[in-house]
Amino acid sequence: MNRLLFISVMLLYVAGLRAQERICFMPDRPVIDGNLDNTEWSNNLRRFNTVVKSKKQNSNTPVNYMLGYGKDFLYLYIEQESPILVKRDRAYQNGDGFHMVIGMVKYGKPDTDEFYVLAFSPDQKSFGHKNIWYYNIDLSFKRLGEEVPYKTSVTDNKASHELLIPWSSVHPYHPWFRDDIGINICYVKALGEEDKNYYFMLRDDKIQYEQSRRKLVKTEFEKPITGNHISVHLDSCNTTLKVPPKLKISGYSDSNKELKYSVKLYSGENVLVSKQYINVICPKGLFTDRINITNKTLIPGGYRVNIKGSDNEHNFYFTVMPQFNYKKMIKRLYSVKSRISEGTYNTLLLYIKELDEKVKKLKSYENSYDIRRRIKQVEIYVEKAESGIDPFNSRKGTFRRGFVSDIDNSIRPYAIYVPDDYDKTRKIPLLVYLHGSGEDERTLYYAPNIESGFIVIAPNGRGTSNCYSTPESQKDINEAIGDVIKNYSIDIDNIILSGFSMGGYGVYQTYYKNPDRYSAVAVLAGHPDLGPKWGFADGKNFLKRKNIKIFSDVDMFIFHGTNDRNCKFSLTEELVYKLKSVGAKVKFVTEPTGHGGMNRTNRELYFKWLKERVDSDK
Repeated sequence: MNRLLFISVMLLYVAGLRAQERICFMPDRPVIDGNLDNTEWSNNLRRFNTVVKSKKQNSNTPVNYMLGYGKDFLYLYIEQESPILVKRDRAYQNGDGFHMVIGMVKYGKPDTDEFYVLAFSPDQKSFGHKNIWYYNIDLSFKRLGEEVPYKTSVTDNKASHELLIPWSSVHPYHPWFRDDIGINICYVKALGEEDKNYYFMLRDDKIQYEQSRRKLVKTEFEKPITGNHISVHLDSCNTTLKVPPKLKISGYSDSNKELKYSVKLYSGENVLVSKQYINVICPKGLFTDRINITNKTLIPGGYRVNIKGSDNEHNFYFTVMPQFNYKKMIKRLYSVKSRISEGTYNTLLLYIKELDEKVKKLKSYENSYDIRRRIKQVEIYVEKAESGIDPFNSRKGTFRRGFVSDIDNSIRPYAIYVPDDYDKTRKIPLLVYLHGSGEDERTLYYAPNIESGFIVIAPNGRGTSNCYSTPESQKDINEAIGDVIKNYSIDIDNIILSGFSMGGYGVYQTYYKNPDRYSAVAVLAGHPDLGPKWGFADGKNFLKRKNIKIFSDVDMFIFHGTNDRNCKFSLTEELVYKLKSVGAKVKFVTEPTGHGGMNRTNRELYFKWLKERVDSDK
């Protein structure tokens, strides 16, 4: 028994060693042109040994990679044995592209909820050329700029990708400031017209999923052996009135030496708050030191730190958080409940509850500007209510509202756009927009606003990826519509339903469930049978004729990119044919694009179609 236990422990130990990824140190910043700068680096290439195929018979193209790092950057090189580089739409999902995870290893756990997923596609004009796909579970789609150079090359029967990521772009991950960094890479190789292989450092079947933890390979960063490589970071991006901000200086020195820095602290108005000179004693080898930036008591607000040494200069930003007392704020709101509308009360209650959650979940490495702004805004709203002014009575533009759900008495959100020409003395049409997978109601902030003629709302749907195929999601849509009807002058005979991607499927599903509510529907890059495909029992397959009869004589606007690989164009093309055969009045618009929004011409056609739906009822 003891022998078996010993063998088991040794096997786990060996497996743990294999799970380490050694990353070589690069003293100089490489030139990013798609090719290895140094032929000797080819000795560091590793093979992706885990391959997942869309079809068993797929050929297995060898794919190798190399990781390196410097004091200011992380480096990645990938090469495949192929004379061509395929540039499909969203190649990081469809080929030839890749996504990589950089995150915090949680010891004792197989995965983590603190990470970045970065996505890269070779087509520089594509939506997914280079962006932050996910951040700490949530969908991000923040585009990366010139600060993250990424190039591809095809030479000598090899197609290669070369990437340099500044550590500042994936804060707080830097090997000299933390020892819990993990990485995972998934390279997607296109095969034929439709198929693909996935090449993993460590297989993670949820690496592309919304609202999922990620698996990581623990990294071991090679130590520098010569030269001086010093890096400076803020110890925390947010602090309180009682805790002074700190600088963290770390790196490698080849001898004992003294470093001198000037540190200037500026307020958000760019006013000099303090100035100091610091001396840092660097022992030979790796070292870390922390220094208080100022001894002055700082007021709440945003600050910039300028630190300048003999050979470098950095600017960092941090926030001194204002006090936020949840219980006192709730008490103040309750005291004015009788002076404001029920809708305003619920909306402010939503804001306060969400603020409390955000303050509690705020990580030390996260910028807290948005939270600080929200605290100030809620304070203004409550003060207005205490003065007898309803802060949302005449508000225009895009913002979020809250209502109490009959499902569980919780405060639920939805986003609303109120046009500048809204006049509560006349009825106005309503456009209901369903968000895509991985998103929520806040996607309305980024949607192009219709200039006038509509109030637009985006329900939350009680989930980011439920295909609107649960009873709760449909209830949420109806409750959001009910709340806007209660608080605004809505033409209930002219409610148009629209949605993008998963929300496009949600349009089919929602109209099927409640056809009497909507006067017309618009589907943008939707999937006809996403609900059942994703395993929702209540989801309908709208390629089946029995499920689309309900669209007979319905005005429909359907847009789809002909190169869309996430929601195949051929499926929508088939559906449009079937919809027309049952009498639906379909305006079908296409363009040679992938899974994304419309170009300007088609967007104007869409807005024109919407306006015609309004004018036809006058």
